[in-house]
Amino acid sequence: QNLLNGVSARKADRVHIALDGVDVDDTRSFQFSFPQHYGRVLGPFKRGNLFWMNYHWRVFRARQSTARLVVRDWADDGQPGGPVGQELIYNFIEIQPYLEE
Repeated sequence: QNLLNGVSARKADRVHIALDGVDVDDTRSFQFSFPQHYGRVLGPFKRGNLFWMNYHWRVFRARQSTARLVVRDWADDGQPGGPVGQELIYNFIEIQPYLEE
């Protein structure tokens, strides 16, 4: 409801991203909160009232030809992370090759 109500705060989303069938490189994976560009106006969001989003980046090495991706609004497999009734928007999920040095 943050987007609809015109309110947003800089905070990490409480989501759990599970990748099965891969080895995740935790040293290169991260989550980052960032605001929309202050030069853009989107309803009530503009300079001084920014809409905050979260970027999740996972670097992994495949162990087989297919893998499974699961995104949950839990902190981990056994513990709720977000508040009951939390609503999240997923803008996109993208997979790209990562070329090592």
